[in-house]
Amino acid sequence: MANYLTLQEAVAANRCLPFGNSDGEILVSYLRVAKKNGLDVVLLPTIDGGIEGDFGNGLLILGSKALDRTFLFLKIDAGRGLFGGQKFRYQTYLGSPSDDLWTPGPSFGLFITALTSINNVYRSEGLLRGPAL
Repeated sequence: MANYLTLQEAVAANRCLPFGNSDGEILVSYLRVAKKNGLDVVLLPTIDGGIEGDFGNGLLILGSKALDRTFLFLKIDAGRGLFGGQKFRYQTYLGSPSDDLWTPGPSFGLFITALTSINNVYRSEGLLRGPAL
């Protein structure tokens, strides 16, 4: 049985860091390529902060009508490195557009890798074949 969390529980369980400019550039590039490949991935705001507020709080929600799924990405604090630099990871969650219930997924060290994991869901549903570059 899967463990489900609400959005508030997922955010409370992690120390979120704001997404940066490079994360925004990666997101725009991914959405452009996804659209070119026929994937209906769209950016969804939460009710509270809008897209800008979400991004500044380390929160990102993408959705797909074709998959009837939503994807939550949190940029989380992974401590400090050997020389004191900030480390982070991208925690993923899979949800349904009609519910505020999220199933925890894997965490990734690179934002682009976390985003392209959506392509695997399209592949598993038979909606994408080959690389989506």
